[in-house]
Amino acid sequence: MTLGCLPALAQEQKPGPRLLNSFETEADAKAFVPGGVKAQRVQEHATDGKWALRVFFPGSPTDTWPGLRYVLPVNDLSKYDALTFDVYNPADTPMDFAVRVDDANRQTHYITVQLKAKGFTPVEIRVKELRADLDTRKIAQIYVYRSRPREDCTLDLDNFRLGCLLEHYQEIQFVEDAPLPPLSPEDRQRGYVLFKRHYMDYVMPVSVPKPEELNPRLEIFAAQGQREPAALCVRALQDLKQAMVTVTPLTGPEGRTIGAEQVDVRVVRYLNKRLTYPSTEFMLTPTYLETVRPEDLAHDTARCFWLTVNVPANAEPGLYQGEAAFSAQGCPEARVPFRLRVLPFTLEEPPGLAFGVCYRPWNLKALKTNAERKAYLRRDLQDMRDHGMTSVALCVGLDPGQIAIKDGKVSLGMDGTSVFEMVMDAYRDLRFSEPILLLDDAAQNYAAAKHPLGSAEFAKDYQLVQVAIRDAARQRGWPEIIQQAVDEPVWENPAQAAMDRAVRCLRLLKEIPGQRTEQDGPGDKYFHEIAGPFADVWNYNGGFAAREVIRQAKAQGHLIWIYNCDVEGFRPEVERYAAGFHLAAADGDGVYNWEYRGDASDLYDDFEGSNGNFVMWYPAGEKSTGGPSIGWEGFRAGINDQKYIALLRRTIAECRSSRVPGEIAAADRAQTVLDEILSSLVYSPDLRGTAKWDSTSADADGHKRVHGRYKLPNGWETGTYDTARRRIAEAILVMKESEPRR
Repeated sequence: MTLGCLPALAQEQKPGPRLLNSFETEADAKAFVPGGVKAQRVQEHATDGKWALRVFFPGSPTDTWPGLRYVLPVNDLSKYDALTFDVYNPADTPMDFAVRVDDANRQTHYITVQLKAKGFTPVEIRVKELRADLDTRKIAQIYVYRSRPREDCTLDLDNFRLGCLLEHYQEIQFVEDAPLPPLSPEDRQRGYVLFKRHYMDYVMPVSVPKPEELNPRLEIFAAQGQREPAALCVRALQDLKQAMVTVTPLTGPEGRTIGAEQVDVRVVRYLNKRLTYPSTEFMLTPTYLETVRPEDLAHDTARCFWLTVNVPANAEPGLYQGEAAFSAQGCPEARVPFRLRVLPFTLEEPPGLAFGVCYRPWNLKALKTNAERKAYLRRDLQDMRDHGMTSVALCVGLDPGQIAIKDGKVSLGMDGTSVFEMVMDAYRDLRFSEPILLLDDAAQNYAAAKHPLGSAEFAKDYQLVQVAIRDAARQRGWPEIIQQAVDEPVWENPAQAAMDRAVRCLRLLKEIPGQRTEQDGPGDKYFHEIAGPFADVWNYNGGFAAREVIRQAKAQGHLIWIYNCDVEGFRPEVERYAAGFHLAAADGDGVYNWEYRGDASDLYDDFEGSNGNFVMWYPAGEKSTGGPSIGWEGFRAGINDQKYIALLRRTIAECRSSRVPGEIAAADRAQTVLDEILSSLVYSPDLRGTAKWDSTSADADGHKRVHGRYKLPNGWETGTYDTARRRIAEAILVMKESEPRR
C-alpha cells in the first residue's frame, strides 16, 4: 500500500500564524479608530480570548461608509498568505461587509464579503490578491466598514490574525492498494515498465500498472480531420534522468504518412486542487497537459503521457502504423506499436447543439494595445473552436456608461475597441455555428441606473437598447444573441428581488420580435413555472430535469441545456459524458461550463483566492509551458461522440428516404445499435458531484484517504465510450456500403 506523494503548497518557508488583535485590553480596542461608528468591548462572540469589539454602524438615506481604521502592527504581509478576522452578524438576514487595504504608496484594494445571518463569518484577505494593486511589503492600514448602509446594524469583530492558508484546508491522499505485478526481466533491466491505461482513468504519482495493462499497444481510430488521444504510461523502477516520449511518423496506405509533427505529445501534470471550487478539502490531482520535454523521474513514480493525433482532413483512409518510444539517460529505449485507423469519412458539427464555456478574458489589463488584446481574444476563441465549441457564454457586454438615448435614438458608443466588439468579431470570423449566449445585460444596467425596475421608463429604455444591440449585431454580421436576464437568480441575495428582476426583464425581452432568452439555475418551481414560460432556453445547473419534463418542455419549444458539470476542469470522463452520450440520452440541446480561464492571478495556485481556479487552458509561464486541462480534452471527446451520433442519424435518415429495401434495412439495424448503446447506460439526470472514488478510508489521525478509480456511476467502463463510438462508426460504414454506386 503506497500513499500519494504531496509536494508542499509553498516553496518557501512561511512564518507561523500571528495574532494581531483580539481586544483583550482597552489599548487593543483603541488601536481601531472609529469613522462614523461607535465601538465598545464586549464579552460575547469572542473567537480568541474573552473579549470582542461590538461596533454600531448607523444607517443613512444618503451614501455613507462608516467603519474603523486599523494601522497594522505588521507592515510586511508578503510572507503571509492571508489577513483574517471574524465577524458575528446577529441579524436574521445576510449583509455585505467591506474592507479597504491601503499601502504606504496610497494605493488601495477593496474587498466585499457577505456575512451570513445569525452566525460567524471569517473575513479573509488573500495576500496574493493584493499584489496586483499594492506593495504587500508596505501595508499601511485597513479600513473595515459598511458601504452605504440604509439601516442601522451592530456587528461583533474579533481575532485579527495573519496566517498560512493551509490552516483552512484538509488534505486528502490517494492510496495505491495494488502491488506491483510480476515484471519481465527485460522491464527490470530497463529500469522502468511501460503500461497502457485509458486517458480518462487517473494515473497518480504512485500508481502501479495492472497486469492487463502491461505490454502496451496503442490502437486508436479517428475520422478524417479529427483529433484523437491515446495514453502511454510509465512506472519508474529506479531514478530516471532525462525521461522522454517521442513518436515516429505513422505510415499508411501506399506509403503515405501522417508526420510525427501531427502528434501532440504531452505529459500529465498534477496540481493541488480543491475537490470543488469552494471546498476546504484538496488533493494532488491530474490536472493539465504540458508539452513534453526531458525530465527526471524518481524511483517508484508513475507518469502518464497523452499522444493526440491530429488527423489531416485529406488523410487517405486505412491503417497507419508507427511507434511510440520512451527513453531515459543510460537506460535501454522501449518502443511500443502505435496504430491509427483513419475512417473514410469526416465529421461535421451536429446542427442545433450548443457547446460552450463561459468567457471572461483573464488578465487582459496586462496587455497594452488593442492589437495585443485582439490577438489574445482570438487565440482563446480559436482554441475553443479547436476543441469543438459551437458557442460561447460571454460574460462581457457593452459599457452602459457609453450608451446614450436622445429623441428615441440609441447610441451604443461602439468604436471597435471594446472587448465585447472584439469577441463578437472573432466569433463571426471563426464561424461559431450556434448563437452566442450573453450573460452581461448592458441594456438592463443602463436602464436600471436611470429608472425604477417596474416603471414604464425602464421598460422603454431597456427595450430600445436591446433592439439597438440586436440591429448592430445584424449590421456587423454577428451571430444571434440569446440574452440572459439574471444569472442564477435563486442563489442571489436577496433571492426574491433577483427572481422578480429576472422575470421582469424576461417578459420585456419576449416583447421584442425574434429575441430569444435564457434562464439558468436549479430546476425548481420558479425555474419551471414562473420564469420558465418567458425563457426560450432552460439551462439546468449540474443535472437535467426528469425526462418527461424535458420532453414536455421541448414540445413547447424550449431548448434544454445543462451547465457546470465539472467547473474544476480535472474530470475528463464527466466532461466527455456530459457533452456526448449523456446529452444524447437526455435529448438535450447544449452543454456549457464555467469557465475558460479564471479566477485568481496565479492560476496554478488553487488557494490564492476565496475560490479555487477555473481553467480550461493553463497559460504558459516561467515554470510551465502551459496547456489544456484534462477536462477540456474530455469536453472535446464528448463533442466528437456527438458528431459520430449526428452522422449516424443523418445517414439513417438518408437511407430511409431512399426507399431502397437494402438501405432501409441497414438503417433499421443502425438505429438498433444506437438504441442499444443509449439504453445500456445507467442514466441519471444528475451529473455534477456524482463521480466518486471506489472507496474512502481514514488514517489513525482521521485524515481522509481515497482508493481505486475515480469513476462516474453510469454502468460503463472508460473503454466502453470508445467501443460505443466504434459500433456507431461501423454502422455508418455498413449503411454507406449499402448505398448503390452512382
